[in-house]
Amino acid sequence: MLPPAELTQDCPRPGVDMSSNGALLQSLMSCQGQIIKCNLDRAALRQWAGAAK
Repeated sequence: MLPPAELTQDCPRPGVDMSSNGALLQSLMSCQGQIIKCNLDRAALRQWAGAAK
């Protein structure tokens, strides 16, 4: 049994806009959101793997 494909794919890497302080802040917030989503996906994978034992 294998994990769902969406949990094994690389996390998307958002672009960084350094044209202004506001754009940079928005890019940082986007990156943090991606990290949170990726960590939730990985936690779900660990939970799934633990249930399969």
